[in-house]
Amino acid sequence: MTEADIQCSLYATLIHSHLSKPKRAIVRDRYGEKLKNKVNISTIPVHAELSYTERRKTKFVDLCLIDPSEFIFLIRKTKTIAEKKRFPITNWHWDTQRTIGIEIKINYGVSKDSLDPQANRNWQIFKERLVVDLKKLKIYKRGWLILVDHQSTFSNKKEWRKFAIDIIRRSNPKKSKKLINAYYLSPSTGTAWSYKAPGSSF
Repeated sequence: MTEADIQCSLYATLIHSHLSKPKRAIVRDRYGEKLKNKVNISTIPVHAELSYTERRKTKFVDLCLIDPSEFIFLIRKTKTIAEKKRFPITNWHWDTQRTIGIEIKINYGVSKDSLDPQANRNWQIFKERLVVDLKKLKIYKRGWLILVDHQSTFSNKKEWRKFAIDIIRRSNPKKSKKLINAYYLSPSTGTAWSYKAPGSSF
């Protein structure tokens, strides 16, 4: 199972919930004018790898939950738009401070506390990659890291919690405890633990 498999499975679960209901978004022309009752475009709350049209410049997350009623589509206004009922969308915007971001990571074969120096280096590299991914969640109102661990690295919840707090603080020292949560799953043992930031409602 890959990260993409988990992403697709979680996406499918979410769109078969109440999050699948489309809602009307905001539509503006390229000058920022709001087109009330002229063009109706709807979207759903859950999106995968949502980015701006200039995708390469965007650090998108695996999944995010938006408020469709605040999502803005920009269109190119033409004389025949009403006749052809075609909406040439040129860009879109949303407020990440009102969005929940989700990052999915898998540990296939990296172990910690090994006597092998190379294995220890691999563990440190894995941790640094987690920190990099967590940094992408800083701009969101709330972020979730989902870590699937095939190595069953942590023997108890206390050990996992200590690890989660460490990588979250390293990714965003000033705001992390208010922004980012983490979920841990070990398929081989069936263990599932979560770390919720203080004051988190989700």
